Order: sequence, then structure tokens, then C-alpha cells
Amino acid sequence: MEGRHLKLKEKWLSFYNSSIDAQSLYLMSFFAVFFMEFLLNSTFIPYIPMNVVTWAVYPFILPAIFKLYFLDDYGALEKVGITIVLLLALISWRKTQSNRLLLMLILIFSAKNVNFNLLIKAYFKVIVSLIIAVMIFSLLGFIDNLTYYRNSIARHSFGIDYPTDFAAYVFSAILAYCYVYFKKLNYLHYILIIIIALLVNYFTNARLDTIVIILVVPIMIIAKRAQNGKKVSKIIAAHFWTVYPLLSFIAIYATYFFDPTNKIYRFANNLLSGRLYYGKLAFQKYGFSIFGQNVIERGWGSSTGHKLMNSISAGNYFYIDSSYIRLAVIYGVIMLILLLFIVLVISIRETSLSEYILPGILLLLSISALIDQHFLEVACNPYLVALLSTINRRNLKNENI
Repeated sequence: MEGRHLKLKEKWLSFYNSSIDAQSLYLMSFFAVFFMEFLLNSTFIPYIPMNVVTWAVYPFILPAIFKLYFLDDYGALEKVGITIVLLLALISWRKTQSNRLLLMLILIFSAKNVNFNLLIKAYFKVIVSLIIAVMIFSLLGFIDNLTYYRNSIARHSFGIDYPTDFAAYVFSAILAYCYVYFKKLNYLHYILIIIIALLVNYFTNARLDTIVIILVVPIMIIAKRAQNGKKVSKIIAAHFWTVYPLLSFIAIYATYFFDPTNKIYRFANNLLSGRLYYGKLAFQKYGFSIFGQNVIERGWGSSTGHKLMNSISAGNYFYIDSSYIRLAVIYGVIMLILLLFIVLVISIRETSLSEYILPGILLLLSISALIDQHFLEVACNPYLVALLSTINRRNLKNENI
């Protein structure tokens, strides 16, 4: 009996050491979550039950959980700490009825020893393929190309739930391109990015997202110059990490104390397409949460929202666009602080290594978080998994810091 037990143990160790490709397990989970999040934000959903897509992701996240607890070399105390955080995220999931925070944290903690550069390269190829695919399907009429109007200007969503969501995916693809081809970026690339931004604005009229896409150009120029040792650019890039906590404070403070009778507040609210007003409404109706809460929203995205916009019930619109406000109201202040900490650790670590591409991308995502709700979505923000994954850095001379 004891001999059989030893043989089984030897077989398991052999399987453990040679047969399990931990990175492949992780990539399976990562891209399953990515694909299903993308699918949920597309107009394929009327043809596929939403509950099927939502629940189908759970079996696919199991390989990442298995890798985290059985393959990654975390110490006992580290695993206890990770488990506590995931349990808090689990509580948040049950309270909010949204699994995005839980899935994101599982992917962050299970990303240890995963090749981050390889991941983003694959992410870039996948997101570009998916954007092109939904555009073709929508233009051929297989799925809805939801069209909205602002001052008689047509706003196309090209198979995605809403024009700004389509613009957000284009923004995400551009960021991934910049990361993968950072060394090769030149003025031809920057001109192409500006042309894409103008096309996005022409077809979607997503003005704020267009501005964020255009901002990619100066941020990448500064990051590249800093990477090449230019003194002024290094000083600027060295402070990229300060933007996220600053913007999160400004967003929450300005929204919480929004006063529609104040001219400055009114101007800012109009500039942000009413985001301050609806954020203030969210605080009035629900307030801050600690571990998260269920917030009932009625947006104009998706086929259902499109019908709502064109019906007599359009006045019932209520949606929290800003990721900062969503975190504070829906997912809980604890998780807001945790994600702030993760972004700061990644940015400060990379800056200390004289690496500026990731801090630059996180800065742009921080600006985008003011106007878009996608910060917690793996499909739009895969960069948080850089916390523990392996990065093949461009500047290796300071790798020991």
C-alpha cells in the first residue's frame, strides 16, 4: 500500500514538473475572460443568452486559480493574504452582482512568472481581430450596428453596445500597439494615431474618447524621449505615477460636491457630457460603499438601452461612466484603495528602473477612467497584471533595483 502511494506521488510530481505549462493555463483563463467580456459588450448578446456567457467564464477561470494555489511559488503567508483579498472581492461580487473585480484580481495574482510582453502582444492581435470582426458583422447586417444621434449627428457603434465603448476598444488597441512596438514608434505612427482618432470622432462622435486617443501621442513622445535619456522628458515621465491618485481624488471630490448652480461646475459638467451630474446622483442615491453594493443602472448601451433612449422612458437614464465613481459607489472604497495601490506599485517600480512605457500607459488609462467605465475590464485594461508578471524590459542596466 505504501509502495503504491509512493508511486502515485512520484507520478504526480513528474506530471507537476514536466507536463503542466503554467503560462498556458494562465493564458487560457486570461483570454477566456477577455473574450467573454468583449462578447457581453457587443450586439451578439441578443442571439446568445447573457446568463450563458456570464456563467461560462467560471470554468475557464479555474486554470488560473489552480496555477495560483498549486503552481506558483507563493509562501504560506502570501497565499493567506491573497486569499483574504479574494474573499473580500467575493463579498463584493455577491453584493454588486458584478464579477469583474473578482476576475480581475484573480488574473492579477495568478500572473506570477507569466511573460507580460508575450501576453500584450497576443492581446493586441486578439483585440484588433475582434474589433474588425464585429465591424464586419455589423456592417453586413448579421448583428446590430446601433446608431445614436447627437444634434442630428449619427453616432455608430459598429457591433459594440455604444459608440463610446467602440472608441474605448480602439483606444485599448492603440495602447497595446504602443507597448509592443515602443522602440519603433516614430512620427509616422503618431500621425496614424491622430488619423485614427479623427476617424473615430467622425463615425462615433465620441469627443472625450477622441481627446484621450490624441493624448497618446504626446505621452508616448515624452516616454520615448525619457527612455532615451532626455533630461526634461525624464523629469516629466518620472511623475507620471502621480496622476492616478490625483485624478481619483479630483473625480470623487468634484462629483461629490457638484453644485449645478456654480458656473465652473456647470461648465465642467457640460464638458464631461453630464458625468458630474449622474455621479452626484449616484452618491445621493447610494453613497459610498465599503465592500460594494448593487446599483441599478439604465444606460443607452446595448439593444435594450437603444430602445430605452428612443422611448418615452428616456428620462429614466442613469449610468455611472467614471471608473473612479464606479469603484467608490459600486465596488467599495477598499477595492478603490487596493487598485490605487496596484497602479502605484507598477508605475513607481517601472519608473525606478528607468522604464516609462507602462507608467505612460497607466497615466493614459487614468485619464480615460475619468470618462469611461472600463478600468476594471480585462478586455480594456490588461496592464494591472503587470504587478506580478515577468516583464522583458528595454532598459536592462538597472534591472537589479
